Amino acid sequence: MVNASPVVVFDPTCHGNVIHTQQEASRDFNYLEFQRNNQTCQLKGKIGGEHQTYINVLGFAGDQFSVSLIEPVEQPGFTISGEGLKVLPTADKTFQVIEIEARQTFFSIEVFGYPYAEYKMIIQKH
Repeated sequence: MVNASPVVVFDPTCHGNVIHTQQEASRDFNYLEFQRNNQTCQLKGKIGGEHQTYINVLGFAGDQFSVSLIEPVEQPGFTISGEGLKVLPTADKTFQVIEIEARQTFFSIEVFGYPYAEYKMIIQKH
């Protein structure tokens, strides 16, 4: 696994997707793209208290992505936000499908857990 920050570790196959990381007090921002490396991206992380982790994914018109939270410990969760995208409804709260409607945009995945959680996430471009 490749470290992006002290609390997020990307699988080596995802290394080509990471375009930028930024660490601030209690905040981690990771930026991914799937145009040059279309492989599934897996990551593991820890979250809790006031610490927040954001994974920002670059997408272009017509792109579709899925985000899955697996092997959760202590019930972590995530939300998807951004402009120019549609989050398609799913019955499973640990799985979301995102469709890009704008010419280009970043969508943000915010991972949360309280008081503490560990998680494994898979981000895939379809």
